[in-house]
Order: sequence, then structure tokens, then C-alpha cells
Amino acid sequence: MAYCSGKRRKTTTGSILANPKHETFCREIARGTPVNEAYLRAGHAETPSTASSARSLKCQPEIQKRISEILDYEKFGVQREMQQDAESKLAEARRLNAENRDLCAQMSDLIKRVDVINLLLADREAAREHNQFSAAIKAVELIGRELGMFGPKTEVVRHGLLDGFDMETLAKLRDEIEQEKINRAKLSPPHEDEDKVD
Repeated sequence: MAYCSGKRRKTTTGSILANPKHETFCREIARGTPVNEAYLRAGHAETPSTASSARSLKCQPEIQKRISEILDYEKFGVQREMQQDAESKLAEARRLNAENRDLCAQMSDLIKRVDVINLLLADREAAREHNQFSAAIKAVELIGRELGMFGPKTEVVRHGLLDGFDMETLAKLRDEIEQEKINRAKLSPPHEDEDKVD
């Protein structure tokens, strides 16, 4: 009967047995291979005592420990794979959900725009039938804005000396300037050109 030596090499699945036949036997048992068949696949010769030797090998503590390590690793690997698969599916579901929300929002906006344009077209026709041309023109203008035909109004801003004054103050200044012109005209002698009025 073969016994395990105490030498083992560390791997990701635990410590590999030093005896390659014992390691193969453990892996076969972990896969679910029947004991006698696992014993033969490990490279042991078939003899009349094969069944007894296989059972005896399987009962050794070192072999039992190695089989448990392999099974635990496979179980962990399957669980990890299932978890990664679940996380991947969850991420895909979240992405699709976000895309669906965006698509629904876009469709809702599109339907609202179509409804508004249809209402404006109906109002335009009704206004034309009642000879309310300014209302019909306004409806066409609103449709054009909705379709992006008209850009936003831009305010022209001019910067000058009088920017800080309100309209009332500017009107007073204008009146004072006009009065000053009249006063100067009275004080200055007339020019020869001013006497000739056509």
C-alpha cells in the first residue's frame, strides 16, 4: 500500500501532493470518478486487490484533505464565477434601464413637440378662417421657433458715456443742451451764411 509523503507544493488549489499518482487520484475523486476507476486513472496497475487498495488510499488523511481542498476550490471558483456573472448581468440591466429611461424621456419630449406643433397648426387655420391674420402669423412664428428656424433674439449692447443714465435723466440733459444752444445762438452774432435761408 502506498502512503503519502509529507512533501507538498503550494498552488491556487491548495498544496499539490508530492506523489503525482496520489494527486491524480484526488483530482479524479473530486470530479466524481468512482474510486476504483480513479485509482486506475492515476496510473496504478489493476490487480486483484485494486478495490481494497483504492478504498484504503481514499481513507488516508492526507488524501481526504487534498480532495477537500480541490472540492472547496472548485466550489469557490464556481461561486466566484456565478457572482461575476451576476454582477455582469446586473451592470447590463442597469445600463439598459438607463438607456430606456433616456429613450422614454426623448420620446415624451418628441410627442410633446408634435402635439404643440399640431395645436399651433390648428390654431393657425382657425385664425385664418376668421380673418385674424396677426394670430395666424403668430402661430406660424411659434411653429418656426419650435422647429429652430429662428435663433434667439440677441440684445445689442453699446457702451458709451451715457450708459449709466436712466431715460428721465437723459431727457433732462437733452433739454438742457437744447436750451444751451438757444442761449448761445442769442448771444452770438449771426453769420452771413445763417442770414441766407432758402
